[in-house]
Amino acid sequence: KLLKFTKRNNGETTQTDLFAATGLNAASKLNLDPAEAAEKQDKLKWEKELLGVYLSEHPLKGFEHCLPKETIALNQLGQKPNMSPVVAAGVIQKIKRVITKNGQPMMFVTLEDIKGSAEVLVFPKILEATRDKWLEEEIVIVRGKLTDKDGSTKIICDTVESLAERISKIQRLTIDLKCTPQPDLLQRLKLSLQNNIGPVPVYFKTNRQLVKAGAGIKISENSLKEISAILPADCLKLDIA
Repeated sequence: KLLKFTKRNNGETTQTDLFAATGLNAASKLNLDPAEAAEKQDKLKWEKELLGVYLSEHPLKGFEHCLPKETIALNQLGQKPNMSPVVAAGVIQKIKRVITKNGQPMMFVTLEDIKGSAEVLVFPKILEATRDKWLEEEIVIVRGKLTDKDGSTKIICDTVESLAERISKIQRLTIDLKCTPQPDLLQRLKLSLQNNIGPVPVYFKTNRQLVKAGAGIKISENSLKEISAILPADCLKLDIA
């Protein structure tokens, strides 16, 4: 609606100037329809679509504690030997589909994390089993091995898992209070937990003791992002099946 208004208003510039000479105001007014506040991830997608970059933050930020411990930053792939096994995670930025000499489809996928980007090779057999996982702007975790055959380091995909799939496997959230957050942060944490009550148990770790919270949490990308904005990643532990 905003784009349509801008286009129409630009077309009325000459008319507005004519009325300005008479002292009359012919300026258009924009009335926006009521709508729910956009989710953080949606805003980031719009930034990328309109500006070509993530302006406020990278979509992966806040989900670092959800990733496997062995996940490597994409800008560090070149430091590992050829054919090394790797686990990497990032946002799918670009998908190039090609047909092999044998007439089978495969893909070249550009993956981007907070520190860099890399190309993922998805060969026909893997593509057949994971076709629905490869969507632009989706966050995925890729397991595979490195190849520098063409002079640049790439990942040969063996398996892929979406962030949403991984989040759905979370069985427990443990919050380590060694961080001794300030009272205002504790209050924000309390409100966040109260606003996201659900079936996944929550535990607080204090002085080597685990204390189970009175209510669990509804695990989602939004609730995890909200909590990670309050506490550092090393204060959060997720038990994933």
